[in-house]
Amino acid sequence: MSTASSASLEQLAAEVKQYKVGMKLAIDLIRTQMTQVTALVDDVESRGRRKFLLFRGIEEKEGESLKEVITKNTLKIGDFSPESIRFCYRLGKDSAQGGSRPILVRFHSLDIRSSIWRSKKDFKGTGVSVAEYLTATRRSFFNEGRRNYGVAGHRMEAFIY
Repeated sequence: MSTASSASLEQLAAEVKQYKVGMKLAIDLIRTQMTQVTALVDDVESRGRRKFLLFRGIEEKEGESLKEVITKNTLKIGDFSPESIRFCYRLGKDSAQGGSRPILVRFHSLDIRSSIWRSKKDFKGTGVSVAEYLTATRRSFFNEGRRNYGVAGHRMEAFIY
């Protein structure tokens, strides 16, 4: 092999090594940025869900008025009326098996939502439960915490949504 060709190979090897280092730095930067963007999106999505609660265990009936159903099931709360609800609907597809789908409720006021959340213990023994409407990321953290540390008296499958 000639000296020129070996110098050319060494130069090529150095350029490839420099390219690999540059690509690793670029990929690391992209990963960092993706992590930051994902956290920001989750934060924005969580802020948008602040006025939401999920109600489970409320029997489904044909032609039901969900605002009235929610109001009837939260009578112990106090200053709460159907007008306190911005919108509500059942999640998932209609089930022919007779199971009740959870009801997603968005309230006009964060105060009303907070008062219902604080009084969720009043639903104990009624078959109705109240849960926060968590993002997928936060729900996975919550479920991981439950698996690792547990919560007495609660079922894991109740936190599907």
